[in-house]
Amino acid sequence: MKNRLIVATLALSLFGAMLSTPPAFGAETPVSNQSATNSSPEPAEPAASKDAARAAAFETDVAQPAEITPETSPTPNPATNPATNPVTQAPVPAAPQPSETVQDSTDPAPAATQEPSTPVPAPLLADTPEPPAPAKPLAAEIVVKGAVKVRWDSLNGQNGPLGAPLSNEKTNPGYIVQEFKGGFIYVDAGTGTHHIVATSAIGKVWYSGGKDAAKGFGVPVSDEIPAENGSYQKFSGGKWIFSTGLSLNTKGGIGSKWLAGGGPETLGVPTSNEMCALRDGGCLQGFKKTTIFWSPTSGSHAIHGGILGRYKTNGMQDGPVGYPVGPETCNLPQKGCFQNFQNGQILWVAGTGAFSIVNSPIRNHFNSQGGTAGFLMFPRGEQVCNQSDNGCYQNFQGGVAYNAKSTGAASVRNGKFLDGYQRRGWHNGILGFPKAQQVCGQPNGGCYQDFRYGRLWTNSAHSNAYATQGGIGSQYMAQGGPSGYLGYPISDERCSGSQCVQTFVGGHIGWGSDGAGGSYVMSECQNLNNGRSRYTTGGANRVLLTFTNSYNQAYATVIYCKKVAAIYVTDWKTDGYVGASGFKAPGVPSGPTRNLFSPTGSFTVTEAFGLGNPGTKLPYRTLNPNSRWGGNPWTPTYNKYHESNSWVGWDENMWYFATRAQHDYQQGAVIDYNRPDITQDAGFAIFLHENKVPTAGCISVDDWAMVDFLRKATSGDRIIMGVKSALFS
Repeated sequence: MKNRLIVATLALSLFGAMLSTPPAFGAETPVSNQSATNSSPEPAEPAASKDAARAAAFETDVAQPAEITPETSPTPNPATNPATNPVTQAPVPAAPQPSETVQDSTDPAPAATQEPSTPVPAPLLADTPEPPAPAKPLAAEIVVKGAVKVRWDSLNGQNGPLGAPLSNEKTNPGYIVQEFKGGFIYVDAGTGTHHIVATSAIGKVWYSGGKDAAKGFGVPVSDEIPAENGSYQKFSGGKWIFSTGLSLNTKGGIGSKWLAGGGPETLGVPTSNEMCALRDGGCLQGFKKTTIFWSPTSGSHAIHGGILGRYKTNGMQDGPVGYPVGPETCNLPQKGCFQNFQNGQILWVAGTGAFSIVNSPIRNHFNSQGGTAGFLMFPRGEQVCNQSDNGCYQNFQGGVAYNAKSTGAASVRNGKFLDGYQRRGWHNGILGFPKAQQVCGQPNGGCYQDFRYGRLWTNSAHSNAYATQGGIGSQYMAQGGPSGYLGYPISDERCSGSQCVQTFVGGHIGWGSDGAGGSYVMSECQNLNNGRSRYTTGGANRVLLTFTNSYNQAYATVIYCKKVAAIYVTDWKTDGYVGASGFKAPGVPSGPTRNLFSPTGSFTVTEAFGLGNPGTKLPYRTLNPNSRWGGNPWTPTYNKYHESNSWVGWDENMWYFATRAQHDYQQGAVIDYNRPDITQDAGFAIFLHENKVPTAGCISVDDWAMVDFLRKATSGDRIIMGVKSALFS
């Protein structure tokens, strides 16, 4: 019994020792006396061992730094530097199991080859001590070294913006990187050492692209470089990040164009990020001094200055000219510049600014006239369409270019033509759109230009351009145009009611009803139109002008003027006579007929007389043997018609003068001088009559002229008479 108690006590002691003592790190698992082929069940892996395994696996995924080689690496000393030679915690084996029965000292020992039964943990006694917890693995030491350490130290190390390291450096193809609490340090094989600070403006943008892998921007290949209003940093992906928070892809179409154009020194820093999804799949990016546009069909081109301002005003790529297809070129006259676009050009010149010329008939016409080197020169406005006749127009320095469905493209030059065209309402006026260019080489330095509804004329002798149209225009050309007696027009066609008339250097052309049609030579009748007459016409439809060249002259010029569309034209022109003593001065009475003076002034024609009415509309008196005109002052019949069978004093025997061989009064008209308010002895019997010889104060003309005058005269017609210098200014 005693022996059995001793054996039991030893067995319990052995069991306790097995539970409390783990095997040494790296030692082989104990093997029982049983056969080696029957191993114990696989123990469970502690959590700490799993963490250590993951850390080891992470380390093996990253190649060792390039500067650490087996030849230069220090030999780790487990005793002094456990961090460099970490101990891996071995799995804790399951507790040894006791045999199924507790043997006393007298029981024979089990055979070595006996198969053990399935171990069953024995219940621990209350006073049995707990087994110790597994040992935790030691963390690997983080080392900052080499070029990374030099940069880190220059940034004040752990106390600087990068802070403490978070991992050892890692080697990647072409560069080494080490992460710190506040950023990264990179050692690039070609560009040296550079860092990124996560809290900096550049770092914030860079981190947004995928920090460790740097998928968005690549690794830094420069430090921050000073630039306008900040700095920028270059990255291996070709992208630059600016301290303004903007970035630029220098390998893209826009960035490469920017670099080729001089980069920040010439074109300035970005003012926006690249913006895409534009018309036709295009992109743009703004810079301080330019904007660069790109599309798959047009490529990359920069626009700046005045041309850029106009491009923006017109809607940029969505506007009428589309994307740029070439650079700005400044080799034009007046030191001007142009830039070509998909659908046109934008041209700029100092003093006028920038305007576009879109692909259109107007642009084709502009080019056909020599472009900026031609008379049109630079545009000074945009093309304006939606006009009548599907028309468009555009203003240029040297004129206006037009295009319309019915006329095609043509332009009107600055100067007389353009001024004349403007006064006539441009293309919405009487001429319509131009249909050809001006033609010069006409008489007297003249030119003309054809429009849809007429023709404009100019010449060196006149400051204005005038138009001919329709029937008058056709008759003008039939009369020889500027080469004929009419010469150039000096007014436009004027119409009133059913009549029209136009004034030319050499006369007038009339058109319409009531005898308006025909051509009329120029005469002093024109003084009744241009304000040069000192005497009124009183609105008369017809005016007979009778004048001498000087005082004391009886021979006179007689011109019959008629009104066509409110313009006096020359019906006919002949000669005649006035008083043998000539004209009295304006305002001076002619006096008694025996003095042989004619009065000066404007007088109505009140009535006609003669031996038979030739068809006048004037009140007509047929003379008889008793017809008299009173010539005795201070008598009731003074300066009046009356009848008497005798000839008394200074009375005129009208029958006598009508029937004598000279037939003075065969046909005549009363000039309303000193009537109806009569001044005694101021003059009487001032008539227009036949027998063209010097008179006692009347006007005498040829028979044909007298008859024609009467046939055309109506009440209210006038006779203006006197010395020419007294009549006209």
